Amino acid sequence: MIGFRGIGPAAVLALLLGGAGAPPATAQEGTAGTAAPLGAPTSGATAPIGAMPSNPAILVINQDRLLTDSVIGREILRLQEEEADSLRAESRNLEREFEREEQRLTDLRDTVTKDEFRALADAFDRKVVAAREAQEGKADALLEKYDGLRRNFLVRTAPVLQAVMVERGALAIMEQSALILSDRRLNVTQEVIERLDLAFTDISDITDP
Repeated sequence: MIGFRGIGPAAVLALLLGGAGAPPATAQEGTAGTAAPLGAPTSGATAPIGAMPSNPAILVINQDRLLTDSVIGREILRLQEEEADSLRAESRNLEREFEREEQRLTDLRDTVTKDEFRALADAFDRKVVAAREAQEGKADALLEKYDGLRRNFLVRTAPVLQAVMVERGALAIMEQSALILSDRRLNVTQEVIERLDLAFTDISDITDP
């Protein structure tokens, strides 16, 4: 199983800058042994840092890009937005219908008794509440459905990540956002995306049997 957590930032930085046997750089050192300037890149920033080891201990991946830039990932996002748009349109239509019904109810106020109007108003209120709860339930179900698809997608990426890691002789793959600084040559996101596009050509490829 590929691990993405459990390695401290200092250890990661030491491995990236000098390999497994090199001492970690201090906070005062830049990429060439000079003082690091203020405003140096952080939060997963990438920069070339000397010679690239033939078998880097750690590779870097941007998981968000696997979803947004792969063919199947984009299809998941497209389908979710399409269904969400349909649900929003349905909710707007319901709201407009309720507005018309509320106006009809208001017009009846002077033609029925107070008790009759109260009964009609209470029934209308219950109808509105029930409809809104139903729409919220549909929205929750939609979110759960596509969260599940995303999870399935990420599970299906594991063998591809494993293959890349083994081929490169790496010991781990880490999420880019978890790093302070890394050499851009360690980032295998585009390679993984290209392999995913070859492996998965239809949304059914990532759904549970």
